[in-house]
Amino acid sequence: MIKPIRCGGVMPKPTFENLAPAKRRAIIEIAVEEFAEHPYALASISRIVERAGIAKGSLYQYFAHKQDLFLYLVEYAAAAQLAILQELSLPEPESGFFALLRRQMGISNQVAAAAPHLARLIARAYSDDLPFHDQVLQRLQQAGEDHLEGLIRRGIAAGELDPDLDPELAALMIKSLTGEIGQLITRRLGISAAEAAADPSRLSGPEAERIYDQVIAVLQRGMQNP
Repeated sequence: MIKPIRCGGVMPKPTFENLAPAKRRAIIEIAVEEFAEHPYALASISRIVERAGIAKGSLYQYFAHKQDLFLYLVEYAAAAQLAILQELSLPEPESGFFALLRRQMGISNQVAAAAPHLARLIARAYSDDLPFHDQVLQRLQQAGEDHLEGLIRRGIAAGELDPDLDPELAALMIKSLTGEIGQLITRRLGISAAEAAADPSRLSGPEAERIYDQVIAVLQRGMQNP
């Protein structure tokens, strides 16, 4: 069972954690599908509980309200996507930081294709008009930065990266850069963010690969151990 990345203090109630793992997983999967297929304002708790075969009151014994459920699912989706990314990008023994980072950039569309509902949920979390949008962004950004910071610390320990690097700052810079690169690629390819989320394979191709290579070259010049 994927454990959400706890960065904002939102927790389900103990009654949810005490459910049998299979039942907990079923509720999560149904709720992910509901929020992935509908904007937050139109996503229905009634549809979730009907499909899950539970009373609506039961769901509110697990989560205080709809917002808490959504934030939990955002954290769950971020953790699940990182788990898929790490599984798909298992490095060769001789691979270093830059080779691994380049591979993870290049397979981001495969991660989305492996779990399309998670990808659509996260795309909606970024794009929907949410009254708690800042909380959502905090969770998504923290998940990515924690992952990158871990890679950077390992790169420093291995002697590949400059030991004077500030891992937290470097992770923030890479996360910000790659976020902007995604927008550049969609613009170059003439597709919208919604189209990219619906069909991640459209983000692949020679132009995207060329951009990823150039990003890695720039990072390597600035971060490599002199």
